[in-house]
Amino acid sequence: MVMNSNKKENNIINKLLDAVDESEEDKDKEPEFTGVLTTEDSKEKAAEAETTSASPTETLKAESSEADEDAPDDKPRKKKKKKEKESKLKSKIHRLYEAKNWKWIFGCFIAAFFEDILLEIMGRRSVTGAFSFMVHSSLIFLINILIIFATMLLGLLFRKRLFFVFLGGLLWLVMGFINFMVLGYRITPFSAIDFLMAVDVISMMDVYFNKFQQLLIFVGIGVGIFLVILLFLWTPKMRGKINRLLNLAVCAGVFILSYVLINIATDTGVISDDFSNLGNAYRDYGFVYCFSNSIIDIGISKPDGYSDDEVRDVIYDTDVDYNEYLEKRGEKKTPNIIIVQLESFMDIDRMEGVHTDIDSVPNFNKFMEEYPSGYLTVPQIGAGTANVECEVITGMKTGLFGAGEYPYKTVLSSTPCESLAQILKREGYTTFAMHNNKAMFYSRNEVYNNLGFDYFDSQEYMNKLTYTSAGWAKDSCLVSEIKKCLDFTETDDDFIHCISVQGHGKYPEDGVNTEEHVKVTRDDEDPALTNQYGYYVNQCYEMDAFLADLKEMMDKRGEDYIIIAYGDHLPSIPFDVKSIVKGNEFQTEYVIINNIGLDLPKQDIATYEVSDYLLTALNLDKGIYQRIHTTYCNRDMQAYTDALHLVQYDMLYGDKYIYSYIPEYYSAGMSMGLYPVSINEVSLSSNQILIHGENFTEFSTVLLNDEKLVTTFVNDRTIIVPKGQFEPLKKGDVIKIQQIDADKHMLSESVNEYIYDPGY
Repeated sequence: MVMNSNKKENNIINKLLDAVDESEEDKDKEPEFTGVLTTEDSKEKAAEAETTSASPTETLKAESSEADEDAPDDKPRKKKKKKEKESKLKSKIHRLYEAKNWKWIFGCFIAAFFEDILLEIMGRRSVTGAFSFMVHSSLIFLINILIIFATMLLGLLFRKRLFFVFLGGLLWLVMGFINFMVLGYRITPFSAIDFLMAVDVISMMDVYFNKFQQLLIFVGIGVGIFLVILLFLWTPKMRGKINRLLNLAVCAGVFILSYVLINIATDTGVISDDFSNLGNAYRDYGFVYCFSNSIIDIGISKPDGYSDDEVRDVIYDTDVDYNEYLEKRGEKKTPNIIIVQLESFMDIDRMEGVHTDIDSVPNFNKFMEEYPSGYLTVPQIGAGTANVECEVITGMKTGLFGAGEYPYKTVLSSTPCESLAQILKREGYTTFAMHNNKAMFYSRNEVYNNLGFDYFDSQEYMNKLTYTSAGWAKDSCLVSEIKKCLDFTETDDDFIHCISVQGHGKYPEDGVNTEEHVKVTRDDEDPALTNQYGYYVNQCYEMDAFLADLKEMMDKRGEDYIIIAYGDHLPSIPFDVKSIVKGNEFQTEYVIINNIGLDLPKQDIATYEVSDYLLTALNLDKGIYQRIHTTYCNRDMQAYTDALHLVQYDMLYGDKYIYSYIPEYYSAGMSMGLYPVSINEVSLSSNQILIHGENFTEFSTVLLNDEKLVTTFVNDRTIIVPKGQFEPLKKGDVIKIQQIDADKHMLSESVNEYIYDPGY
């Protein structure tokens, strides 16, 4: 009897399924389902069939029944109805899962097409610009679509395919939105290397966002993650068998097609593998391709035919010119050398449509007339300070590294490298790095050690700092800090590499918010832009005054000196590149102020040529990069680039064959700060711990038995731990001082500990 009952039930179910299948085939709406049909599916379909065939009277009864369920005093029925709706939605998703594979694939392609258009609209901040890119660069546009398409297709490998297909598209939307936001604050687009800058970015949030905006950002991120997790948990799984092998083959096919098209585009010159100008690359090749490239393209690629012989050939090739240089050079000059990299510094007179009532950089313009000067071609625009100083200090081309890469955040934080500091140390110089900002920004506290600097004087070791309304330290403090470096040694052979920060954005839109030395107007009379330019120009005016004060201090000392001053890049402030009427957007001004009568022509140079230009002017020994610049600068540009490519790869990533021909470079064992922090005396006064010592700053923090205490800075010889902030001192307690930055990172400790002894 039981068996007969089951047979009857199966017959009924099969007839219902046949009826549903016939109905769906007639409508040609429901695809063939290749999975396994469960009893639950059958019951759902039977229920749907009954509902469809219901008479008008039955329908009215059903509606009446639903109305009864909505009664406020019938909560169980409300919950039941909610579950039924949720079940129906999941049922629809299951029917979506039943769609044939080719429909899923086609749907992913269409979604990728429209998503790429949206990403380009956000990246270009222009609808017409996005469609122009689609029409005029159709092959590149297709490549961008295929990358998104392949990402979404990966979702077909999972049972929760709807969620993972959605997730693949969502990730690109999130990256595109971040790029959209980033371009609101700087000119350089968002790339993978920015993930390595996450800690630095978080530390600057107070500059770019108020507390409420920061709260919204973090709440938004949290809510977004929560919703994604909720969606994952809620999305039903696909039933039946998944043809993963076929789906994987399709994914692989799309990736291979993308790879082939990229190679064809590269070989035919449609796409370039030169990403030295990241902004132009994103504009020409699209956001998705460029961002993907920045993930894959890290470091320096291995040169074709890389070997010891190839490296030796470059060395031997430079020997002729270098030996001739050594024979003809005059007596070596070893003045104090000061390189001053001025943050976002420029003469606003170079820009059309912006006017000032007086010269905004009078001293710099005067120095350019009196001393060797010209335009300096830099690798960045609006951001990327570290890459500019990297080229100046090493002679390397950062364009040979990955797309948008900052070598300071990658290889140079762990690998010693040739630099001006390394070369000048061999000439007897003491080498100093200086920056009136955080020591750990761009990992400078690690990089400078590998570049051969003996001391690093950062913001955490400076006193009497004053700040702009945007929160950046003003450059006026650097005069006294440079003087401290010069006083630190008994000889005149000092090399100081100084990075300023005063001109850094964000530039406020709601008012000048600074002492107005210069009145700024704009032809377009845009109030927000006028305020931004007003603030920026007045920072440049004060930075210009700092440079004049530095020269005055050096003149009074009576020592031989060279000051190489230049802007690192144009500001991250909205402007049309066509408005730059003097030079171009990748050029800043430089000047070589000196009191040793350097007879150098006024000429334009690139940042990676500065070190060769300097060493040649002083008749000093050169490193391998300077030798390459001397030998290859007048040759074919490809040969020039190939030589740098080979040596940069070998020294930083390869087998270091180069050190068979030149002395090897090592990290310097750099000291943080010029003078060590020390404790002389500890006492209790009015229930406060009073600590006397040497070289304290506002970043000095007291540790009692390794526990950090709230510390009040009094002056460079006295700091206090207020009452109520510590347990009563007892004999044997250990007190020491740490220099801790604003992000709670420990940079160094006092050279001594103090053991508390109340009876002493």
